[in-house]
Amino acid sequence: MILVIGNYRTGSTTLVDELAVAHGYQKPITSGEFCNPDLGKLHDQMGWQRLPEQPPENFVVKVFKDQLINYYKDEWYYYFRKYFIKRTEQIYYSARDDFSKQLNSYLTALESGIWTPDMITYNKELSQYIKPTTITDEIIEASITTLKENLEFQMMCHDLYGGTVIWLEDREQSPYNDKLSYSHNQQTDIQSVKRYWRDWDCV
Repeated sequence: MILVIGNYRTGSTTLVDELAVAHGYQKPITSGEFCNPDLGKLHDQMGWQRLPEQPPENFVVKVFKDQLINYYKDEWYYYFRKYFIKRTEQIYYSARDDFSKQLNSYLTALESGIWTPDMITYNKELSQYIKPTTITDEIIEASITTLKENLEFQMMCHDLYGGTVIWLEDREQSPYNDKLSYSHNQQTDIQSVKRYWRDWDCV
């Protein structure tokens, strides 16, 4: 198993695709997210086969901290280590240096309900499950918290377990075309995630 410890709007979906092709592995349907409860419900609604409780060996899977908590509840870190860390061959981290663009992309996805450019064209039946969100100040603050906590979880795991950080801006598809026009222009106190990560490593 190859593990991607991800964060939202960092190109994790296409990274999972690329790793699956490179290693000849499979990926779970709907972007490789293993611990997203909403996707589990979607599998049932669409009649898709769901993955077992723990990921198979020959899969590329990605997890986010907030989804792990929602999926495994209070024992999320125990199962994260048991099912993912102890069974993975390689760990990758999908990251994005421009945190403000990451936030604005996240808010745009929340507002539109469209998380990937092919979400509607991928399957017409899928479009009925798109859930737009009204963006409020509370949603913006919660979004910043989610992205930052996922990021700091990535940094902690990198310290503990090693692995390779894949920066969205450095990938071959750069300059990155999000294909979703941002409808927000929020600024954050993190000017550069690379610098934030480097300073964390120096603590």
